[in-house]
Amino acid sequence: MVNCPSDGCSFREESVSLLIKHWYGKHHVPKPPSPPSPKPIASTNSEHEEIDLPNEPKIIPVCAPASNSNLSDTDNQRPSSPHVPPARSSSLPSIEEESNIPLSEKASAFVLNLRVNSAMSDSSLESILQATKNLVQHSMKGIIDDVKAGKVSIDDEISLQKILTQKSELFAEVDTKSKRKSYFKKKFDAVHPKHIPVQAEFVSKGSGEKKKIEIVEKTAHHPEYNKLCSDYVIEDDEEVIDSYLKSECAKRNQILQAHPDACRIVLYYDDAEVCDPIGSASGRHKLGMFYIFLENVGPCHRQRLELISLLLVVDSALLKCETGGGLGIDLILEEIVDDLKKLENGVTLQNGKILYATVIACIGDNLGCHTVAGLKEGFTAHRPCRFCMVTEVQRMALVREDPKLLRTDEEWLDQVRQIQKARTKKEKEALMKEYGIKRLTPFSGLSSFSVSCGFAPDILHDIIENGVLSIELRLILIHVLKKYDDLSLFMINERIKYFDYGHAEKLDKPGEIKKEHLEEDGHLRQTASQMWQLATILPFVVASFVSLDDEHWDNFMLLLEISRMVFS
Repeated sequence: MVNCPSDGCSFREESVSLLIKHWYGKHHVPKPPSPPSPKPIASTNSEHEEIDLPNEPKIIPVCAPASNSNLSDTDNQRPSSPHVPPARSSSLPSIEEESNIPLSEKASAFVLNLRVNSAMSDSSLESILQATKNLVQHSMKGIIDDVKAGKVSIDDEISLQKILTQKSELFAEVDTKSKRKSYFKKKFDAVHPKHIPVQAEFVSKGSGEKKKIEIVEKTAHHPEYNKLCSDYVIEDDEEVIDSYLKSECAKRNQILQAHPDACRIVLYYDDAEVCDPIGSASGRHKLGMFYIFLENVGPCHRQRLELISLLLVVDSALLKCETGGGLGIDLILEEIVDDLKKLENGVTLQNGKILYATVIACIGDNLGCHTVAGLKEGFTAHRPCRFCMVTEVQRMALVREDPKLLRTDEEWLDQVRQIQKARTKKEKEALMKEYGIKRLTPFSGLSSFSVSCGFAPDILHDIIENGVLSIELRLILIHVLKKYDDLSLFMINERIKYFDYGHAEKLDKPGEIKKEHLEEDGHLRQTASQMWQLATILPFVVASFVSLDDEHWDNFMLLLEISRMVFS
């Protein structure tokens, strides 16, 4: 806090700009042609410093308020240094301008500049500071090694100044976007999308004498699939199932047998509620979306959004219409299947190359898959499974796969033909109940698609999102809290909060588990990635309280091991 230097004026202000404005406006001091440069003053033990300014105010606040509300309590403490950069400062002061400022104050200004100009958390900031510290230490070590090796003499001021300048330019090769792109491609073999010019337009920028017209190109970004696919190396060991190509379905696929390099297409279907999903109008604006991606791309790239393309969007209500009366699911799917048939037969590209493709799987939640496959959508039906002919009663007791019950393409098509040939409505409904099939899916028209194993399960829905793991995770939390008195929900939340997460795990830190989440009608409010993170760290969080002979805990650990195998 600084007092106004005018005699008899009691005005006090922390802000330089407001104090100078008061000085010029209240006391009618003539403004200089250019604003005075701030000069640091030495802080004293007094709370308010009186400053003697003869003609113009040379006022610098001794304490500058923190302008970022997201700072922690320690960050909100006002620094005693006058050299804190203003909020949203575009750059730090140069070395020439503030060579008299101590290095520790410059480092503090650097930290504050990071916090003010970015939305990073304290842990992210500490990680950046540690990396910067290691970089500086490595640079200084290089200087010391050069001195020891006799490459530079300490007495040789020009030589020393040259090597210090070289070492100080740490980010010279990555300080612009184009440099970063070139450097990362050269050093780390990074794959960047191609920029395809689509349209150019004239854009006016600036005003007055500074107004200028620039040509701005609008480009499309296209991933380099050839590069991503060539990096996907499949193990030679046939016992290691690391690709669809090693499966029995692939060996029966006519397209892959004739063209091994054909694109292996995976379709994904899911519904999305664009409005409030729990309000009174829920479901009214639900959309069904089909996505497409390639299994040719390596597993580490498949989750990238730029490699997942939107194929079709349709009002979910239209999918439930009967084929004869409305649009219906079959008419929608036929549009997709017609294009896929062209890819199966081969499409000639502009460069003369013929591109072949085959659909290897259509995935989605159980309801979506049954809708697309033409199966009964009620999971309490007589034949509720799309992979086998197990009945609802048998499913309750069946714990091992019975090969005799598995569906085959031939049996599937024969059952559909029986339903289509039914003479009466009652006979047709009886056959539909017996086989669990409602109609023939349009995907059966694809020569390389297997209807019996092509509708693959979606492990995200079956295991994590309201699946077996999320249910078991909630039940095991209830169990350990009831059985072990030394353990509390507060303790579990604290251990989850301060768990030593890895760099890639910090974005998926589980949220707080509340008491109502563990009640009879409650459920854990976590995203899919948070749910998986919570399941994997829970043994480290509560294992020290759990006894070795706890059967419930052993069952959870067995489920976790199975889940990890499935996700591998």
